[in-house]
Amino acid sequence: MNSGSKHLLVGIDVGSTTVKGVAVDPETNQVVCAAYLRHHAHQLKTAVNVVRELQRSIGDATVQVAVTGSGGKDLADALGAPYVQEVIANSIAVAARYPQARVAIELGGQDAKMIFFEPGYEEGSLKVSDMRMNGSCAGGTGAFLDEIASLLKIPVQDLDSVAARGSTLYSISGRCGVFAKTDIQPLVNQGAAKEDIALSTFHAVAKQTLGGLAQGLDVIPPVIFEGGPLTFNPTLVKVFKERLHIGDEDVIVPDQPETIVALGAALSLRKLFGDASDVPDALVPDGAGKGQEPARRALETTTLEAACKRIQAVAAAVGARPSAGKPFFASTQERDAFVENHRMSPEPAGPAAFESGQTVRAYLGIDSGSTTTKFALLDESDHLLDSFYANNEGDPLDVAKQALGQLDERWRDAGVHLDILGCATTGYGELLFAQAFHADCHVVETVAHALAAARYVDDATFILDIGGQDMKAIWIDDGIVTDILVNEACSSGCGSFLENFARTLGIQTRDIAQAAFRSESPAELGSRCTVFMTSSVVTEQRNGKSPDDIMAGLCRSIIQNVFTKVIRVSNLDSLGQRIVVQGGTFANDAVLAAFEAYVGRPVTRAPYPGLMGAIGAAMFARRTVEGRGDERRPASGEQGPDARAEYPGQVQAPVHAGKGRLRSTFVGLQAARTLQYTQTANAICPFCTNSCARSIVQFSDGTTYVTGNRCERGEVVGDPRDAAVREKLKAVSARRQSVPNLFDVRERLLFNDYAAPELAPPNGVTVGLPRVLAFWDTMPFWTTFWRSLGFAVRCSRPSSRQMFEKGLPAVASDTICFPAKLVHGHVRDLERQHVDRIFMPSITTVPSENTEKTSESMCAVVKGYAIVMRNSDNPEQRANVHFDAPLFHWYTDADRDRQLSAWMHGTFGIDAALTKRAIAAADQAMETFRSELLAAGKEVIDRVRREGGYAVVLASRPYHNDPLVNHDLPSMFTEQGIPVLVSDAVPGIGQTDLSRSRLDIVNNYHARMLASAIISAQDPNLEYAQVVSFGCGHDAYLSDE
Repeated sequence: MNSGSKHLLVGIDVGSTTVKGVAVDPETNQVVCAAYLRHHAHQLKTAVNVVRELQRSIGDATVQVAVTGSGGKDLADALGAPYVQEVIANSIAVAARYPQARVAIELGGQDAKMIFFEPGYEEGSLKVSDMRMNGSCAGGTGAFLDEIASLLKIPVQDLDSVAARGSTLYSISGRCGVFAKTDIQPLVNQGAAKEDIALSTFHAVAKQTLGGLAQGLDVIPPVIFEGGPLTFNPTLVKVFKERLHIGDEDVIVPDQPETIVALGAALSLRKLFGDASDVPDALVPDGAGKGQEPARRALETTTLEAACKRIQAVAAAVGARPSAGKPFFASTQERDAFVENHRMSPEPAGPAAFESGQTVRAYLGIDSGSTTTKFALLDESDHLLDSFYANNEGDPLDVAKQALGQLDERWRDAGVHLDILGCATTGYGELLFAQAFHADCHVVETVAHALAAARYVDDATFILDIGGQDMKAIWIDDGIVTDILVNEACSSGCGSFLENFARTLGIQTRDIAQAAFRSESPAELGSRCTVFMTSSVVTEQRNGKSPDDIMAGLCRSIIQNVFTKVIRVSNLDSLGQRIVVQGGTFANDAVLAAFEAYVGRPVTRAPYPGLMGAIGAAMFARRTVEGRGDERRPASGEQGPDARAEYPGQVQAPVHAGKGRLRSTFVGLQAARTLQYTQTANAICPFCTNSCARSIVQFSDGTTYVTGNRCERGEVVGDPRDAAVREKLKAVSARRQSVPNLFDVRERLLFNDYAAPELAPPNGVTVGLPRVLAFWDTMPFWTTFWRSLGFAVRCSRPSSRQMFEKGLPAVASDTICFPAKLVHGHVRDLERQHVDRIFMPSITTVPSENTEKTSESMCAVVKGYAIVMRNSDNPEQRANVHFDAPLFHWYTDADRDRQLSAWMHGTFGIDAALTKRAIAAADQAMETFRSELLAAGKEVIDRVRREGGYAVVLASRPYHNDPLVNHDLPSMFTEQGIPVLVSDAVPGIGQTDLSRSRLDIVNNYHARMLASAIISAQDPNLEYAQVVSFGCGHDAYLSDE
């Protein structure tokens, strides 16, 4: 179309990942043409291409232009055009086209918004009543979906069609990409269907958007869905519809929803700037001046050809902006010297190093990593003979099968006989691979990496391993590991962090170092985590940084993140004089150069950085097999299913190949090559009331590998009516019951019915007590107290994911800890149980229970969340259930008796004397609870002292006793035969001297954890571990103490 003298309105939306343009006929308000392009960090250059695409449709028509979007300021300056805030632009478009809408949900490349509308003052008009948008975090946005598609090896344009075929839902975090990967990678390794993972990802996005943005506001239909992710993924819209419980008639999907914000910018030229004299100074772009005349110039008509020339001029100027970042090397000679000093060892020669007909005895180590699979073949002197390193491609078992088959073929073709004496596995898929290939043993990653590093650098003082989604820092003193730190839930600063950003910048993984070294002005990005880094990258893009500059900044930010978020050392001398770096990420020269620059001294890169886990596993296999005896079976290809372990993860016992002879349990290379397996997802376990949805991998030799089970019974596969299955269950139950787990004991004691005197007749009122926060410490007190006074008591049911998700939309802050978010689901559960009142007091202070008399304060969240519930969730208004949240300050028991008596009298008219008798009965229940728990703890400690071995004190806050909150962590110890204690079951914690603590101990929970830590450190039969909820401000410094 060549519009000749036609005049049009143009809106351009420069987003975090795309640029959109729309041309509108001002007479009809209809879209004439539109364009949508990804910018890959070249925002202004892509804006030129978008304008050119519009120009092909409208020719030399005169236009007025308005700009919006997170990266639109530079473009607005270039064009002398007004910049319209994107929420305003969005609102204008919705009001003009869809006045019936009440909520707009927009997902962009790296941002998400919910805009709430109500009828305006004029008939048929809309006004914005509220709006919510994500902060710096890009979780649950288009970039998030890009990352997940990449992880699943699915083209992002196919993600919707794949998800549409899904049927099973898994729990996946939608909060951020790296948390989601932590959930997804095990599912991939366990063989879950990509269709189900993709569908679950859409549910995670919907859950994050509704829970993280609505924050207690009601989502009233009709709902309009906007933005690229909702345009190109109709299944995602369907998921939103399901979660909102709305029908098709309540859903609005506009024409070209990906460009609706650009449409709003175009319409703003009439809505906001109908007369140039109406332009507010705040909307006049920088450089245009202020006042009426400059405003008219800002809104002058132009042509798209002239607009392109202006943008190109500004793009050149922006690209020339100076930067504080320095290039990696001052000269080519300096770079050449660095490369020469850090040359990696050549690939092993494999069978070419041997004569045909020779027999080579070797040990195999397999490292099933989060993103890659590696193996290393070592001879009996730990020299590397052969290796393999490749991406998992979403199916690590299949990749390993093919790799082992190629190994077998390679050596056979050379005529060299390979005798595998032993095999060990390590990494994310350690247990799966151990079961699949009947490995002789499996070894935790940190041990494998430390062994391998010591093999090549015998005087190492510090080892840093950075892998695909994890990093490990290991301190060594005279060959002995003295400390280990690993990253927690977040994989920021790991290899996948770098790869994902490189992909969005259009840079291949193998070219990252070259791109970083080309940069003359690296971006200064700091040490923010992945999702927060996204917004920093967007800012740098807006400032004209090239992909090379951003890549250089990211390589440096990885190292800054290591030291500020993981290692957190203030004195680099504590790393010692011999620093070793390894892991696939350190195969990248730019990351290595950034590390050397940060520590200010030369470091040693392991000769095979990506293989060190596999090398360490092979070394561990040799040690394990050599420890069994001197003789081995001459070949490893004849083993059958008799060599397998009965339960996943069990270290196999040696198998006899004949009198006095031992053989490896490894299936052999030929058997590994032909291994067949089937995968079953969402297999409901029939053996207990948990009804766990299990993923089962069944191998052709009859062995199985099970995940998703919350107890050992779930590892058994078969018909419950089968006699052999029943015998296995009996054996599992006997083993489970033989290992004390005081988390289970504590939970049982908490919810016991303690003796309650009938101080008053039944009054027909049922009081609901939510199974949350402080109630995990005081439930015996409250149940006994209420029952003594004639009230019926009903507790909320045990926590579940479904319960949590039912309350999630009411959570007012997405940064609050998980135990607090869980409160909303429990309150709703009590509402469904039709209780008459819900009781959740706000207790700010309680008497100290230890030698430090300052620990009377309660955690701010614990003491304040009842007030949050009453004011933001409001069960009384929503469900017509009384919500009692009295405020108490209990410095002493006398304060408690007085205040509680006064409240009971004022609320129920109960006499103070009667209330105090009920308090006495409740105190007796608490005393029984505590004494029985301490007795159980003493019994466990006495047993391990008597029998040898050790127990683990799993220190935590009381509400970590909730199995959903602690993720059944205690069972991970008990399944290994290790008894587990809770901190308040350790005798003597109330009498332990805490005066040497560097912390001001202001909370009884803190005092318990510190006291039990001191006791554990002094007892050779006790080990100590701490459970922390992500986002807990108190535990952030308590853990360091």
